[in-house]
Amino acid sequence: MEFIEMALPKMKYERVVVVLHNLDGPGLLDVKTQGNLARLFATERLSLVASIDNVRFPTLLTPDAITSFNFLWIPAHTYDVFDNEVNPTETLLQNKGEKGMDSLKFIFKSLNQNQKEVLKVMAEYHLRNPEERGLTMSDLLHKSIGNMIVSNETQLKEILLELVDHKVIVERRGEGAVTYLGLNLSKQNLAALAKGEMEE
Repeated sequence: MEFIEMALPKMKYERVVVVLHNLDGPGLLDVKTQGNLARLFATERLSLVASIDNVRFPTLLTPDAITSFNFLWIPAHTYDVFDNEVNPTETLLQNKGEKGMDSLKFIFKSLNQNQKEVLKVMAEYHLRNPEERGLTMSDLLHKSIGNMIVSNETQLKEILLELVDHKVIVERRGEGAVTYLGLNLSKQNLAALAKGEMEE
């Protein structure tokens, strides 16, 4: 990285443009790689033209990476079924191996502290109650207030919006039109989340 940054000012070209397809590919979706790429293309004489496949990719980036990349977004729709673009994220999160853990860590780093605390509360609940569908909004609100994460339902709903969008939290319908909020994660990832291993 340092070598490239030192070499750029000596280039005979005024600007170098790199074309990178599938910036959200499996080999690039980790915080370190995205951070290095963002830092590299933040240099004055180097530009990036990139394509992405996952519609949720912007929400997976850390705030620092978004600032450094300074993207100009241009939609280029394939008109494919929307579910085809969303499903890969769900699959990665449910993966029991390193890919599932890396994907969860990647998302976790982009969340604020209150969102992280809500996820930990839910993970602990799922581990203690593996047969349950999840928590109702009132149950989650009670636990969140008890853990001093929020003070009212409006604050909790604001926290849940992004988590549902990431497909980390899923809504499941129960009897009598009751909605349960659950985590779309493997048991291994639930345990890591409850133990605070996502912070590492």
